[in-house]
Amino acid sequence: VNTKQTNKAYRLLQLALKHLELRPCATHWQIVMGGYVALGNTKKLKDMINSMKARGPFPTRKHYHLLLSVMDRDPGVSINEFKTILNEIRQHRVTFYSSTLAILERKGLSGADWQQLAEEYRAWCDVPPLPAEQIRNWMKELMDTLEERGRKAFELHLLRLQHKGFFVNEDTLDIIIERARI
Repeated sequence: VNTKQTNKAYRLLQLALKHLELRPCATHWQIVMGGYVALGNTKKLKDMINSMKARGPFPTRKHYHLLLSVMDRDPGVSINEFKTILNEIRQHRVTFYSSTLAILERKGLSGADWQQLAEEYRAWCDVPPLPAEQIRNWMKELMDTLEERGRKAFELHLLRLQHKGFFVNEDTLDIIIERARI
Protein backbone atom coordinates (compact mmCIF):
# COMPACT_ATOMS: atom_id res chain seq x y z
CA VAL A 1 0.00 0.00 0.00
CA ASN A 2 1.33 3.41 -0.94
CA THR A 3 1.66 5.25 2.37
CA LYS A 4 -0.39 8.11 0.93
CA GLN A 5 -3.27 5.67 0.38
CA THR A 6 -3.10 3.72 3.65
CA ASN A 7 -6.08 5.44 5.28
CA LYS A 8 -8.19 4.86 2.16
CA ALA A 9 -7.18 1.20 2.11
CA TYR A 10 -8.14 0.84 5.78
CA ARG A 11 -11.53 2.43 5.11
CA LEU A 12 -12.07 -0.13 2.32
CA LEU A 13 -11.37 -2.95 4.79
CA GLN A 14 -13.86 -1.44 7.22
CA LEU A 15 -16.50 -1.17 4.49
CA ALA A 16 -15.94 -4.79 3.50
CA LEU A 17 -16.45 -5.87 7.10
CA LYS A 18 -19.90 -4.31 7.13
CA HIS A 19 -20.89 -6.64 4.28
CA LEU A 20 -20.22 -10.21 5.39
CA GLU A 21 -20.10 -11.47 1.82
CA LEU A 22 -16.99 -9.31 1.36
CA ARG A 23 -14.68 -10.59 4.08
CA PRO A 24 -11.09 -9.33 3.90
CA CYS A 25 -8.60 -12.14 4.33
CA ALA A 26 -5.46 -12.12 6.48
CA THR A 27 -3.38 -11.00 3.50
CA HIS A 28 -5.58 -7.94 2.89
CA TRP A 29 -5.09 -6.91 6.51
CA GLN A 30 -1.37 -7.53 6.29
CA ILE A 31 -1.02 -5.33 3.21
CA VAL A 32 -2.83 -2.39 4.82
CA MET A 33 -0.90 -2.91 8.06
CA GLY A 34 2.30 -2.67 6.02
CA GLY A 35 1.28 0.84 5.04
CA TYR A 36 0.87 1.80 8.68
CA VAL A 37 4.24 0.21 9.49
CA ALA A 38 5.82 2.53 6.92
CA LEU A 39 4.04 5.45 8.59
CA GLY A 40 5.09 4.27 12.06
CA ASN A 41 1.48 4.38 13.29
CA THR A 42 1.41 2.15 16.40
CA LYS A 43 -2.10 3.17 17.42
CA LYS A 44 -3.65 2.28 14.07
CA LEU A 45 -1.89 -1.10 14.06
CA LYS A 46 -3.26 -1.85 17.55
CA ASP A 47 -6.74 -0.85 16.35
CA MET A 48 -6.42 -3.18 13.37
CA ILE A 49 -5.31 -6.12 15.55
CA ASN A 50 -8.31 -5.50 17.83
CA SER A 51 -10.66 -5.33 14.86
CA MET A 52 -9.30 -8.62 13.52
CA LYS A 53 -9.78 -10.28 16.90
CA ALA A 54 -13.36 -9.05 17.05
CA ARG A 55 -14.46 -9.82 13.50
CA GLY A 56 -11.89 -12.08 11.90
CA PRO A 57 -9.73 -13.21 10.41
CA PHE A 58 -7.81 -13.82 13.61
CA PRO A 59 -4.38 -12.09 13.62
CA THR A 60 -1.43 -14.31 12.83
CA ARG A 61 2.15 -14.11 14.00
CA LYS A 62 2.90 -11.88 10.99
CA HIS A 63 0.22 -9.36 12.00
CA TYR A 64 1.54 -9.23 15.54
CA HIS A 65 5.09 -8.92 14.24
CA LEU A 66 4.13 -5.87 12.16
CA LEU A 67 2.79 -4.23 15.31
CA LEU A 68 5.86 -5.15 17.36
CA SER A 69 8.21 -3.89 14.64
CA VAL A 70 6.60 -0.44 14.78
CA MET A 71 6.59 -0.51 18.58
CA ASP A 72 10.31 -1.34 18.40
CA ARG A 73 10.99 1.89 16.49
CA ASP A 74 8.77 4.02 18.74
CA PRO A 75 10.86 5.41 21.62
CA GLY A 76 7.69 6.17 23.59
CA VAL A 77 6.70 2.49 23.85
CA SER A 78 7.49 0.89 27.19
CA ILE A 79 8.50 -2.65 28.01
CA ASN A 80 5.08 -3.07 29.66
CA GLU A 81 3.37 -2.35 26.33
CA PHE A 82 5.53 -5.04 24.74
CA LYS A 83 4.60 -7.42 27.58
CA THR A 84 0.90 -6.74 27.00
CA ILE A 85 1.16 -7.70 23.33
CA LEU A 86 3.33 -10.73 24.08
CA ASN A 87 0.87 -11.90 26.74
CA GLU A 88 -1.89 -11.63 24.16
CA ILE A 89 0.20 -13.67 21.72
CA ARG A 90 0.67 -16.30 24.39
CA GLN A 91 -2.99 -16.31 25.43
CA HIS A 92 -4.14 -16.88 21.87
CA ARG A 93 -1.39 -19.45 21.22
CA VAL A 94 -0.02 -17.56 18.25
CA THR A 95 2.88 -19.60 16.92
CA PHE A 96 6.53 -18.74 17.53
CA TYR A 97 8.06 -16.27 15.12
CA SER A 98 11.81 -15.89 14.93
CA SER A 99 11.49 -12.30 13.70
CA THR A 100 9.62 -11.38 16.89
CA LEU A 101 12.35 -13.03 18.96
CA ALA A 102 14.96 -11.06 16.98
CA ILE A 103 13.27 -7.78 17.97
CA LEU A 104 13.29 -8.80 21.63
CA GLU A 105 16.90 -9.98 21.51
CA ARG A 106 17.98 -6.71 19.88
CA LYS A 107 16.16 -4.80 22.60
CA GLY A 108 17.83 -7.13 25.11
CA LEU A 109 21.12 -5.46 24.31
CA SER A 110 19.80 -2.37 26.08
CA GLY A 111 19.04 -4.00 29.42
CA ALA A 112 18.38 -7.02 31.58
CA ASP A 113 14.58 -6.49 31.58
CA TRP A 114 14.49 -6.82 27.81
CA GLN A 115 16.78 -9.88 27.94
CA GLN A 116 14.40 -11.49 30.41
CA LEU A 117 11.41 -10.69 28.18
CA ALA A 118 13.16 -12.33 25.21
CA GLU A 119 13.78 -15.45 27.33
CA GLU A 120 10.14 -15.47 28.47
CA TYR A 121 8.93 -15.27 24.87
CA ARG A 122 11.18 -18.16 23.91
CA ALA A 123 9.82 -20.20 26.85
CA TRP A 124 6.19 -19.23 26.12
CA CYS A 125 6.52 -20.64 22.65
CA ASP A 126 7.07 -24.03 24.24
CA VAL A 127 3.52 -23.96 25.64
CA PRO A 128 2.22 -27.52 25.82
CA PRO A 129 -0.37 -28.39 23.21
CA LEU A 130 -4.04 -28.51 24.08
CA PRO A 131 -5.37 -31.97 24.99
CA ALA A 132 -6.51 -33.97 21.95
CA GLU A 133 -9.92 -34.50 23.59
CA GLN A 134 -10.46 -30.71 23.77
CA ILE A 135 -9.55 -30.30 20.10
CA ARG A 136 -11.93 -33.13 19.12
CA ASN A 137 -14.75 -31.50 21.11
CA TRP A 138 -14.13 -28.15 19.47
CA MET A 139 -13.99 -29.73 16.01
CA LYS A 140 -17.35 -31.43 16.70
CA GLU A 141 -18.82 -28.09 17.83
CA LEU A 142 -17.52 -26.41 14.68
CA MET A 143 -18.84 -29.08 12.33
CA ASP A 144 -22.23 -29.14 14.07
CA THR A 145 -22.42 -25.35 13.77
CA LEU A 146 -21.53 -25.51 10.06
CA GLU A 147 -24.12 -28.20 9.33
CA GLU A 148 -26.91 -26.74 11.47
CA ARG A 149 -26.46 -22.98 11.17
CA GLY A 150 -24.30 -22.35 8.09
CA ARG A 151 -21.04 -20.73 7.13
CA LYS A 152 -21.43 -17.35 8.87
CA ALA A 153 -22.28 -18.96 12.21
CA PHE A 154 -19.36 -21.36 11.68
CA GLU A 155 -16.94 -18.46 11.11
CA LEU A 156 -18.12 -16.67 14.26
CA HIS A 157 -17.85 -19.85 16.32
CA LEU A 158 -14.35 -20.50 14.94
CA LEU A 159 -13.34 -16.99 15.98
CA ARG A 160 -14.63 -17.60 19.52
CA LEU A 161 -12.72 -20.87 19.72
CA GLN A 162 -9.54 -19.18 18.52
CA HIS A 163 -9.82 -16.86 21.50
CA LYS A 164 -9.81 -19.99 23.68
CA GLY A 165 -6.64 -21.34 22.06
CA PHE A 166 -7.92 -23.39 19.09
CA PHE A 167 -6.07 -22.89 15.85
CA VAL A 168 -6.46 -24.38 12.42
CA ASN A 169 -3.54 -26.58 11.41
CA GLU A 170 -3.11 -29.08 8.58
CA ASP A 171 -5.04 -31.79 10.37
CA THR A 172 -8.01 -29.70 11.45
CA LEU A 173 -8.15 -27.91 8.10
CA ASP A 174 -8.39 -31.23 6.25
CA ILE A 175 -11.33 -32.24 8.44
CA ILE A 176 -13.07 -28.89 7.97
CA ILE A 177 -12.66 -28.96 4.19
CA GLU A 178 -13.83 -32.55 3.92
CA ARG A 179 -16.88 -31.98 6.11
CA ALA A 180 -17.74 -28.70 4.36
CA ARG A 181 -18.07 -30.56 1.03
CA ILE A 182 -20.74 -32.90 2.37
